Amino acid sequence: MKEQGNRLIIVNIIGVSILLLFFTIVFAHVFSSQLGTADDAAIAVAARNLAEGNGYATSVPFDGSYGLSEFSPGITTGPTMVLPAALMIKLFGNKLWVPGFVTATFCLILLFLIIVFIRKRFNFTIAILFSLVLIFFFYNLTVTSKFVQWYVLLGELPAAFLNILAVILIAAYPNNRKYILVTGLLFGLAFMAKMLSFLGFIPILGLFFYSLIVKQDNRKQAMINYSFMALAFATPYLLFELWKFISFGLTDYLNNWYAFLSLFAHLSGVNEESTTTLLEKFVHRNELFSIGYGFSIYLLLIVSVATSIFVYYFSDKKFVRFLFVFSMLGAYLHLSYWMFFSTGWSRYALIGLILYFAGLSSLVFIKLPKGISPVIIILLVIVFLKPLSELKEPISRLQQSGFSYCLRLENLQKTVSFLEKYKQEEPFVSAWWASVVDIEYAMPDLQNFRRFDHLTKEDYKHDLIIVSNTKFTAPRFNTDKFDHWNKGISKVIFEAPPYIVYKRMPGVITIFDHTTVDFSKTGNSGSFITYGWGMVEDSYRWTNGKTAGLSFTLPSPAKDTLTLKLLGFGYLAKGRIKEQEVAVYVNNRFITKWYVINQNWYKVIIPPDIIIDSTKVVVDLRIDYAASPADFGYSADKRRLGLCVRKIVIE
Repeated sequence: MKEQGNRLIIVNIIGVSILLLFFTIVFAHVFSSQLGTADDAAIAVAARNLAEGNGYATSVPFDGSYGLSEFSPGITTGPTMVLPAALMIKLFGNKLWVPGFVTATFCLILLFLIIVFIRKRFNFTIAILFSLVLIFFFYNLTVTSKFVQWYVLLGELPAAFLNILAVILIAAYPNNRKYILVTGLLFGLAFMAKMLSFLGFIPILGLFFYSLIVKQDNRKQAMINYSFMALAFATPYLLFELWKFISFGLTDYLNNWYAFLSLFAHLSGVNEESTTTLLEKFVHRNELFSIGYGFSIYLLLIVSVATSIFVYYFSDKKFVRFLFVFSMLGAYLHLSYWMFFSTGWSRYALIGLILYFAGLSSLVFIKLPKGISPVIIILLVIVFLKPLSELKEPISRLQQSGFSYCLRLENLQKTVSFLEKYKQEEPFVSAWWASVVDIEYAMPDLQNFRRFDHLTKEDYKHDLIIVSNTKFTAPRFNTDKFDHWNKGISKVIFEAPPYIVYKRMPGVITIFDHTTVDFSKTGNSGSFITYGWGMVEDSYRWTNGKTAGLSFTLPSPAKDTLTLKLLGFGYLAKGRIKEQEVAVYVNNRFITKWYVINQNWYKVIIPPDIIIDSTKVVVDLRIDYAASPADFGYSADKRRLGLCVRKIVIE
């Protein structure tokens, strides 16, 4: 008996040591790799803005405009992570290690709580073994490029850990109202870390409806318990929405909601037209999944079916069956969403996979004949095991950097120092938000960038300092427009890979292969209009007078036709004017005539001989029946309205 106790102590010491070693590796990455790029840096910028009193906002708006964008739907990791990150930034400043430290600490605390509650249900050794198996599967799942999930400010891992802890609590204490309340709160916090994690809560909601419909004897008790859970789940979300409503007011709050729904539709792929069948989509997504994770959906299905047999026949505890079943149900809801509804980014499958491997880890609790349980777990490990080169990769990276700043972070700091010398009243120019958002976080102050296609004509009167990141290059990240706009015109003045800083002399306004001139308040029409236009309104500009002009500069003389398309409608004075006749001239040469009535696209083809040996394109719109509302007695508006223009596209 004493010998067995000694063996357990040794197992516990080894287990705890391995867990500590794992988190040592994670925190070493926190302090060497530190701040990430793109999405995670954007969340860090939101946390910094909140810490510095600018509200829950990004200062590198995702639409490319300049200034603060409050409660932007693009801040896709929620307040569960942003609030503690903001507190840490308030305490320590915008240190590069702060965002990753928050994520790593959050995961460590949740793992500790998982051990605490498993220990209460079983014993310390079982809790340690469960955590070891869990962490191994998670490590195996996230090696190589996905290991950043442990040390940057993304919400997938924290949301998954919250889901696992919630399932453990409801499995252990299904009738304890205090723990039911805590379970609901944990699911709610997971939802506010990453909204996609709601899929893991759906099986628990199913259990609620099952209890109401099937279990007649304790229906009232179930109603009370699950009402508490639903209230606890909704509380973080409702508080956040109340914060938004107070900050915005009704109109802007609703506009923010519409923007969120638009982003959700884009990220979920619901707006994408597809001619593929569900089977074809499954096969294609399985290929993407295999590339991203190293194993197929088919393998997951086979292993889960085999494991469910062991759980059903050899587990005599409701806790184990509950943990396995509800982890797997949550996992397959996530994976089904990823297979058939998402955009197919492999990161979106991560929460589902973590729940899946949490379900597999429950085999630790099953009592099989001596020696069989470890063999089964070892077989599962072998089945999903990544190549040794991949398993070593997080450690190899640390060895290369010597536990100090990696090269990218060194160059990030050099770039920030260089830009500080060039600090001017006008913001720097970026290719797009992802290429500069990590620089924004690291700069001494905020609101440093606007996108190149949001420049006004006034901006071109000054030197432009342009910042680019070669990690985000065409064609994968759609920076071909920026490359065309910038190519051959701007001069490199600083380079610290992947960051490049250019300087562009005043006066050169260019268009590129596919330019949209946006005539809304947040648009870029000011860079191209010359005369005959009214003030910009919410989503359009009116021409004012019988002529209106635009001017563009091509990067190089045209060798092919250009197409100009105008989206707008004519001023018809409530039917008093039949149509607006618009003669279109390019470089003083008549091209075509438009008859503009209702809102539509109006197109003109510009032949290359009109602009041969020249890069200048001057467009004149000559409007025959421009009129003032005051002339008809409709209002005091004396502008001579002709066309209401929303967009012009040049291809």
